[in-house]
Amino acid sequence: MMNWRNRASPPESETRQWQGIVSQHPPYDRYNRKEIARQAADMLAERKSKYPALIENGQIDGQFAADQIAIWSIIAADWHWIAFGEGAPAAIETLQPRRDAIDASLRALAEILCERGGFTDELNDKAHLVIAMRWHLEPECIANKRNIYWAAELTHRIRNELNEEKTTQQWSFAA
Repeated sequence: MMNWRNRASPPESETRQWQGIVSQHPPYDRYNRKEIARQAADMLAERKSKYPALIENGQIDGQFAADQIAIWSIIAADWHWIAFGEGAPAAIETLQPRRDAIDASLRALAEILCERGGFTDELNDKAHLVIAMRWHLEPECIANKRNIYWAAELTHRIRNELNEEKTTQQWSFAA
């Protein structure tokens, strides 16, 4: 099990184990929506670029790759909606497959950390974001009426209203 190297949290903060990685709880980057969205998109892009060679070499099955790309497409699109208000939130029916996919990524990340003997700054940042991504899918987070989806919807609504107001003001000055 790898201990978290978190430059931002005090040593006495509460911790939790996430698939072999011990980290701050709740996660430090839990509200860093744009970075979580970027990380989800990067993880999808990584799968799309690496899986063809892995299939060709017989290291993974084509159906596994297709399933992983499909679920990571949902995860990336969901976080794109959360961060930028474009697209739509993921269907609740995909909740468990999203949890499973992120958990598998955390297990793989823990293996990489063990092989490399610990965190680099890049792996530390990635782990923060993937754990934050997974934390938002926890039952207590989903059940909370003020969860990430509620907050994103509110943010998008306010942003749209401000944009409409700004457009109205621009037109009134032009007259």
